[in-house]
Amino acid sequence: MKNLTFGLIVASSIASAAMAQGVPAYQETGVITMTLGAQEVTHYTTWNTVPGDATRQVHTASWLILKPMVMGGVNISPDDVFVTVTTRDTVSPKFGQPEMRVEFSLDPVTLELKADPAATLAYHPADSDSDVYYALTNGSFQVESVTRLADDTLAIIATAKGEMSGQQSSDISHNPNDIMPLNARFELKQVVKRGGIPLP
Repeated sequence: MKNLTFGLIVASSIASAAMAQGVPAYQETGVITMTLGAQEVTHYTTWNTVPGDATRQVHTASWLILKPMVMGGVNISPDDVFVTVTTRDTVSPKFGQPEMRVEFSLDPVTLELKADPAATLAYHPADSDSDVYYALTNGSFQVESVTRLADDTLAIIATAKGEMSGQQSSDISHNPNDIMPLNARFELKQVVKRGGIPLP
């Protein structure tokens, strides 16, 4: 009987460990406070583990320096620090929840925001049954500070203010008939390198 009990305990422990490895864990890496339309909302950036590979982390706030691509003697892939941020209203993801996606470029030496290419912000509402999303078409995105925490990690504070307007295609244009005012502050504590080449 003791052997049976011991065996059940061992089997239960192994099953629990296996289940734990199969369920990713999520951790907050940034907080975004927004007034979007008439609502005050809080979004988050995160990292999560990958089932079966405990050493791998997937970050929703990341940066990349693309390798140069030269065509006809012209570098068509400038060495910007290209930052991609995806935010949601919970730390752990849920089906059909709203998301904000932000993309912008920093100078690789000064880490200042570059005006060209311009930053883009796109908001996808929760449970959207259509292709309608909102993009910042009238306003500004500003980077207040960039702190280099490590060779592969930045901390970024940024703000966005203006009008998000409804879009139905990838060709973004201002739509005065469908407007949501936006006022947002991004406090990104971990923006992690996802590949490419290192910072100088």
